[in-house]
Amino acid sequence: MQPSPFKTLYLAFLTGIILWTLIIGMSLAWNIHVERRQLAELVENEARSHFNKDQAFRFWASSHGGVYVPITEETPPNPNLSHIPERDIVTPSGKKLTLMNPAYMLHQMMNKFEKLYGVKGRITSLRPLNPENAPDEWETKALHAFEQGTQEVVEYTEIQNDPYLRLMRPMVTKADCLKCHAWQGYKEGDIRGGVGIALPLASFQKVYDDVVRHIYFVYALLWLALLPVFWAFYNKMRSQLRKKMQHETELQEWAEIFKHAQWGIALSTAETFSLDMMNPAFAEMHGASPEELQGKPYLALVEKRFQDDIGKHVQLAEKEGHHIFESRHLRKAEGSFPVEVNITVVRDSAGQKIRRIMNVQDVSARKEAERLLVQARDEWQRTFDAINEIIFLLDPDLRVLRANRATGQYFDVQPGGLVGLQCFELFREASFPCKDCPAVKSIREQRPFSCQIEHQYHGKSNFFLVSSAPIFNETRQLTAIVCFAKNISGQKQLESKVRQAQKMEAIGTLAGGIAHDFNNILSPIMGYAEMLSESLPKESVESFQAQQIYGAAFRARDLVKQILSFSRQTEQALQPVEPHLIVKEALKLLRSSIPASIAIKQNIDNACGKIMADPTQVHQVVVNLCTNAYQAMMETEGILGVAMHPLTLTAEESLHKIGLQPGEYILIEVSDSGHGIAPDMIEKIFEPYFTTKKEQGGTGLGLATVHAIVHDHGGSISVYSEPGQGTTFRVYLPQLKEEAKRANERFLAGKKDPTGTGHILVIDDEEAVVDITRYMLMQLGYQVTIETDSLAAWEIFAQQPDAFDLVITDMAMPKMSGIDLAQKILEQHPDIPVILCTGFSEMINEEKAKSLGIKAYLMKPVLKSKLAATVSQVLGVTQEEDE
Repeated sequence: MQPSPFKTLYLAFLTGIILWTLIIGMSLAWNIHVERRQLAELVENEARSHFNKDQAFRFWASSHGGVYVPITEETPPNPNLSHIPERDIVTPSGKKLTLMNPAYMLHQMMNKFEKLYGVKGRITSLRPLNPENAPDEWETKALHAFEQGTQEVVEYTEIQNDPYLRLMRPMVTKADCLKCHAWQGYKEGDIRGGVGIALPLASFQKVYDDVVRHIYFVYALLWLALLPVFWAFYNKMRSQLRKKMQHETELQEWAEIFKHAQWGIALSTAETFSLDMMNPAFAEMHGASPEELQGKPYLALVEKRFQDDIGKHVQLAEKEGHHIFESRHLRKAEGSFPVEVNITVVRDSAGQKIRRIMNVQDVSARKEAERLLVQARDEWQRTFDAINEIIFLLDPDLRVLRANRATGQYFDVQPGGLVGLQCFELFREASFPCKDCPAVKSIREQRPFSCQIEHQYHGKSNFFLVSSAPIFNETRQLTAIVCFAKNISGQKQLESKVRQAQKMEAIGTLAGGIAHDFNNILSPIMGYAEMLSESLPKESVESFQAQQIYGAAFRARDLVKQILSFSRQTEQALQPVEPHLIVKEALKLLRSSIPASIAIKQNIDNACGKIMADPTQVHQVVVNLCTNAYQAMMETEGILGVAMHPLTLTAEESLHKIGLQPGEYILIEVSDSGHGIAPDMIEKIFEPYFTTKKEQGGTGLGLATVHAIVHDHGGSISVYSEPGQGTTFRVYLPQLKEEAKRANERFLAGKKDPTGTGHILVIDDEEAVVDITRYMLMQLGYQVTIETDSLAAWEIFAQQPDAFDLVITDMAMPKMSGIDLAQKILEQHPDIPVILCTGFSEMINEEKAKSLGIKAYLMKPVLKSKLAATVSQVLGVTQEEDE
């Protein structure tokens, strides 16, 4: 007789079978319903797929205006396309072809290949082009529905007693359709008819029946499959006692693992943190027995200076579940030893802390190994730092891993501050490796390399002999590159001075050619930047960027002027400038090249007003005087003083001291505390090629250049010096009169460029130059004709001379120069004004050009404002003369 619990289990078993049967039945009914719905979706999607394929075919044919095919009995000319002139054509070989439109093609394809294709399809319309395409009753209803806005009509029906799905969508008139149907009055976008297909459903119905039978079979198997599950559940309940005994056995096995583990394990209560249980390894590493440690607080085992940190570690363990940290534990009668502790917090199912488990490992051997490793590393570092050359280690990405003391001293930082920087950032402040970098080659070819490299660091050029070698690990993988860099700048400077002396001999000859080509390049850069800046909002980032481009090109233009000035091939271009800005900029550039032992003291009055000067040459004066000053103090510490302030010279002062006219001047004073100049040399220092620094490579041109520039600006220079007391140079430059200053301020305030009308012929063999000139003139209101061939330009002018009001021509051009073209124009039509532009020419200057009848002479690059003023002035003068 079975006990009561087994009877209850048996009844539960029968109840479960009944419930399972009900669930299977309801699920079966639902799945059959879902299959029917999915079949409908599948059929409709299949119909749409066929429809889209046919539609793509029709679209393709329509986009090509139909397809020409040979005329046969099966494919006679379509009488419904007789209104198309090219319906029938004959190929060059004599073959007759006729045009098939999409409807004709689909109709023939369906008639001939219906059995192969399996899907019926056709195009129909309420106004069919072909009577055979007239709609049936269902299609007529669908077409009327399309006129009401319906996009798709679907119907399940029978055709010749076979089940079919009929689907139709509207056919919208496209531009390609109007070739055949425009005569019917259709416009692009009209609903011309419908495109439909009929999909046979017999195969789908067969699949559906098979699926339903399969579902019945599967559900029957499922129903039968759960019966063993109920039986297994019944048997499982009877086996609980056996599982309980097995669990107790597993606990015993864990106890054995706990007892024989090689690392220390201890358990404590969550509240008191007292040691409740521990394995022998834990007691042994602390020099005691488990019984001696039983009940002791864990803190009693921790060295006193580490006890305050235990609370923080416990909090982290409770927060994260476990926490690993290092500490020092006490060993009975033997002091302390280093340990690694892993605390794990055990919680019950409700999340309450019930116990802490501590895994403790004695790490004395590991700590000793770390100490030896640190000692070896320190010895290696001391050796590394003792080498008096730049040495550093790079990773494969060229980032510094380690650098010696000499490297840090060179860059004036601690060696550790270089770690992580890429070598080309460090040496050149660049974003890419050096050309022929030996480190890159060592990485690529995994062997040593050596080469000479020039680096720019803080504006100072340095040459290094760089050697590199790869470092591999035990598996021959590249881990680092060791680099040695020897500074050979002194040697290179000697070589450079020799080469520089040779270059100075040739620079005068090269200056003209450089200026011409460079000014042609600068013309479009400055012109486009100027126009771009004007067209953009003043506060926009793009406007700022355009101004930066313009400013850079402007400085390049000044550089060309300076080259020509040096070679005596250009005249100074004087303009109102604020000298205090030039002096400050020059000092800023000089600071990096002047030794730190020399202090620079400035006393610059910002209210000095303005002077008429070439800013580049004023900059050169300041640089030359300051360079002389600091060279006089190279061997000792000293002070370089630069002062500037306005000065009024009386008649007595001007005549007696410096030979200038009375008036307002700007005084620039440069002084040094060096060795001074001997009295017998003071009168010679401004003579060309006179120098006291031949051993240091002096050329004797620095002060001579300063003297020439100052006198060309209407000023004067004086010097006062005493041996051992230093030297002071004083430069006097005329201050700009108030009227001129006010006119310049009005100009800087934003004077608009003058505009005008008229037809201008522009000739330049550089396309970029004529393009920018055209755009600037068009922006000023002029009609412009451009030409890059001077002979072609002459032909254009000769054919219609009265069409042009002005001619602007370049000087240096192939075939016919600008001056020759201007003379031919003026010979035939002396009343036509001509403007001559040049980047540089030794053949002509402004005076000679005007003597030949040329109205204006412009040096490239020509600014828009200068071009506007010149054109306006030339046309205005001409008109006045005509009147």
